[in-house]
Amino acid sequence: MPKLGVAIVGIGSLSLGQIIPALQATQHCRLAALVSGSTGKLRDVGARYGVPVSCQYSYDGFEKIADNPAIDFVYIVLPNALHAEFTVRAARAGKHVFCEKPMAVSIEQCRTMIAACEAEKKYLGVAYRLQFEPHYREMIRLAREAVFGPVRIVKAGIGFPARANEWRLQRDLAGGGALMEMGIYAVQAARHLAHEEPVEVVGHLTTDDTTRFSEVEESAFWSMIFPSGLVAHCASSYTTSMDRLWAGAAHGFFQMEPAYSFDGLRAMSSDGPIRRRGLNQFAAQLDEFSLSIQEGRVLTHGSAAEGLRDLEIITGIYTAMSERRYVNVAPRTFA
Repeated sequence: MPKLGVAIVGIGSLSLGQIIPALQATQHCRLAALVSGSTGKLRDVGARYGVPVSCQYSYDGFEKIADNPAIDFVYIVLPNALHAEFTVRAARAGKHVFCEKPMAVSIEQCRTMIAACEAEKKYLGVAYRLQFEPHYREMIRLAREAVFGPVRIVKAGIGFPARANEWRLQRDLAGGGALMEMGIYAVQAARHLAHEEPVEVVGHLTTDDTTRFSEVEESAFWSMIFPSGLVAHCASSYTTSMDRLWAGAAHGFFQMEPAYSFDGLRAMSSDGPIRRRGLNQFAAQLDEFSLSIQEGRVLTHGSAAEGLRDLEIITGIYTAMSERRYVNVAPRTFA
């Protein structure tokens, strides 16, 4: 099958450092176009990767992608609060959409994105890259097959020092702080290891540096309670470095550390090291999305429904934190 053409929307550090290089390693897609608000970036990156000027677009002129048959889908790599706008615009331009996580910053935005893509009969996928990582998949297998007995406790922590003045600290772009941007990894991990949906959440936010974090939270700590009795204790932070996923079962444990990085992930259990060959997470997710489009099949990873479910849970966590109480998050069958 021919490779599908991808337009990268937003050419910041993630696109330049990970996504565009990963496209060179994919089997089923290729870099076809670039979209940016900087003409200088468009010129420089386009020259570096052989993207002609005719396939370079500004944000204002984004709708012109409709006239370019070389573009099959767009990969939206913009600040969280812009995902919904550009998903709707891309769908109306006749293109499939692959979107960075979190899918959006509200339940309503997620539903708008889904409706727009359904109306145009276009695929909508969310970039949950870790779902393709071999160590992560082994963690899920160990949990679901109860290799060490039923999992009863999950601990998930992710954090790093955020740079001053970056978009992550601006509420109108990020939609939230450490919980919205990074905590979604912990929410995902807990759901996958439990293989069921949480029924209650509770937690609290902390912000020590009120000058730097005047618009979004600095750190978040929360618990998710599942129907089986499993409890996940989670943390995310923009000041504390954390990169660990741990599962405790009746007869042992298994963990990843680092657990959420782009590469170099390691895993072990109470029986010893877990060795799996790593892969390029970005290339794997792009190939899977491309094949799903070409073969006309339902997405097996990173569906829009899963993106919506994560936002439902995160919204519940924010409510629990602001109102200082347990909040019911409606359970549903795990997809």
